[in-house]
Amino acid sequence: VSEIVRLTVLPWPVLAVTALFGFLAGFSDFILANTVLFDERLFTAPSAYEQVTPEDVQKVAAQLLKQTNRTVGALSAVQHASPGEEG
Repeated sequence: VSEIVRLTVLPWPVLAVTALFGFLAGFSDFILANTVLFDERLFTAPSAYEQVTPEDVQKVAAQLLKQTNRTVGALSAVQHASPGEEG
């Protein structure tokens, strides 16, 4: 008895999108693994944060938080006219 096997041929846009999603899923796994396994900053950052002193914070604050570096904005509410009224 011969069996007939029917193959479903998908339109090329469906195949292209499927291939693209497959590639992106694999690539994102690669990037995640590369970052977690090979970037030592992930493990050394907490010790670097612990080395920051209050004096370091004061020094940076004095350099950046000046009156000449600030932007001041004034907000005011706008009253809208009721329908049928002109303002």
